[in-house]
Amino acid sequence: MNKILVKPIIQLYVTFVLLFFISLSSASVSGDELTDTPRFDYYGFVTQGIIKTRGNDYFGISSGNNISLDFREIGIGAKYRATSNLSFTGLALTRDAGGTDNDQPRVDHANIEYVYRNLTLLAGRVKLPLGLYNETRDVANTRPSILLPQSLYFDNARNYLINSDGAYIHYNYFDHDSGNSAKIIFGVAQSVGGNNIETEAFYLGANHPGDVETTTGTLLQLIYDIARTDTTVGILIATNSIKYRPAKVDYLTAGETRTYPLVLSLQQKYEKLTFTGELFLPKRVRKGYGPVIPDKESYTQGQYLMVNYAHNAKLEMFVRHDALYFDNKDKNGTELAKMTGRNNFNFYAKDWTIGGRYHITSNLKISAEYHSIDGTGWLPLADNPDSSSDVRYWDMAMFQMSYSF
Repeated sequence: MNKILVKPIIQLYVTFVLLFFISLSSASVSGDELTDTPRFDYYGFVTQGIIKTRGNDYFGISSGNNISLDFREIGIGAKYRATSNLSFTGLALTRDAGGTDNDQPRVDHANIEYVYRNLTLLAGRVKLPLGLYNETRDVANTRPSILLPQSLYFDNARNYLINSDGAYIHYNYFDHDSGNSAKIIFGVAQSVGGNNIETEAFYLGANHPGDVETTTGTLLQLIYDIARTDTTVGILIATNSIKYRPAKVDYLTAGETRTYPLVLSLQQKYEKLTFTGELFLPKRVRKGYGPVIPDKESYTQGQYLMVNYAHNAKLEMFVRHDALYFDNKDKNGTELAKMTGRNNFNFYAKDWTIGGRYHITSNLKISAEYHSIDGTGWLPLADNPDSSSDVRYWDMAMFQMSYSF
């Protein structure tokens, strides 16, 4: 057997056995015999992906190789209900995604949740409520595709966007007459995982000698569901910034990029069809980096439209168009290329994706999708450190199996 395949196969075997026994044990401890109200809930998942690319590297695969198994997600979590109002939730996660994630175990989220009437307070390490999918993106069964639209749910900046340390207040409203419901979230928090080359490239166009650090920001999100038409609308506004700490020898000075994200979401469901579209339009104010990166205000633009078709209870299919422009007034990346010395197509990406999912059982699912891409705006620098070798037009086929309980 190919030695490259031995490690992931052994890891998967051990993980499946572990999840199997935990799922059996959870049945005996997750209920309170007197009140019939669960006090402990255990859950977990293991996902293994297979990737083949042509043109560029992605999640550890070289386009010259056959396939890569360096895309794996394993999580084990628990929730303890101390009282009817107070609970504690946590998830331990290990993720292998080529150069962007190194398979090291970490605490994905760990928070205290307190409920009082329509209000919920979350404090600790909390998932960022970005768009429709970010809070649940780690569990393959809760996302509509293997890769979420990279115009908004960036995997190459996932460590920065996935979670935050701070506090959030949720207000939940339900109208019994119409069936309409609303959720309002307000948070004060600091993003985790900002000091990496992917976050630096996302904000500053390339990997520079110094380091970046995140600061405390604010977030306000509204999600409104209209029951009669099965429509969901959402809006998110936020503020956050990163600061650059120059190295001892550096061509940049200590600068700051303040970002004001705006996310608009719309989803319309019919009997078998679901249309989903989101617009990501953050304003960036960049200052203090010196002449190499001049002070500037700009808008990044990300957008996607996805159509899902549920053929039956087991088979789902989708088609999606996804577009990302680092500067919506420089969509071809010409000015950014001059400033950074990189290719102009490193600053945009347009992706057509088609795929589907089959539910073998309620716990076991397989997925497949194909991407045809123009541009490398969301290509991980960790997998492609030499941007001069990047290829503008590239494609990628992905397969994934996921088990959860």
